[in-house]
Amino acid sequence: MNADAIDWQMELIANASEEEQRRLIWGMSPIDVLRFDAKFENWAHRNQFPPSGDGWRTWLMMAGRGFGKTRAGAEWIHSLANSRRGVRIALVGATLHEARAIMVEGVSGLLRVAKLRGETLSWEPSLGRLRWRNGSEAQIFSGENPDGLRGPSMISPGPTSWRSGPSPKRRGTICRWGCGVERGPVR
Repeated sequence: MNADAIDWQMELIANASEEEQRRLIWGMSPIDVLRFDAKFENWAHRNQFPPSGDGWRTWLMMAGRGFGKTRAGAEWIHSLANSRRGVRIALVGATLHEARAIMVEGVSGLLRVAKLRGETLSWEPSLGRLRWRNGSEAQIFSGENPDGLRGPSMISPGPTSWRSGPSPKRRGTICRWGCGVERGPVR
C-alpha cells in the first residue's frame, strides 16, 4: 500500500466505529501496520501532543500504562532535534539503565521513531549519547545522580518517570536548572 492509500485508510479508521476500526487494522499487512504506525501525528490522542503556543516550560503527561507517554515524548524530542542544527537535549531517567532501555532503545524510543521515519541516528551507548545528522544530540542522565546535569546547557529534559528519587518538585527544579532554564540553589 502506498502513502496515499495509507492516508486514505487512516481517514476511514478515524471515522469508523470502534469495531470497524479493529476490523480495518486487523486486515492490514505487517508492512501497512508499520507505515500506519510511522504516521504518529495522524493517529495519536490529542493529549499526546505538546501544549500549543509559546511560554510553557513544563509538559506533564500524567497517564496510565499503555497511554503512549514514551512514544509521545520520543516523537516530540525527535521533532525538536530535527527542528534546527545543534540542539542539545537532556534525557533524564530514574536510572541510566531505564533512560537507555526505555527512552532510547525501547519499542517506543528514539531509535524506533527515527527508524519509522527512515532516518538513522548515531547511538553511542558507552557515552549515553544519541546524535542526529544535523548535529543535534541527546545525552542520558540519571535521577540517581542529579549533579550529573550540572555544566552542560541543554533543553527539553525528557524524564521517563517521576516515581523514584528526590521529590517531584526537586526533580523538576534539577531538570530546569541543569538544562540552563533555571539558575540558583536546588532545594
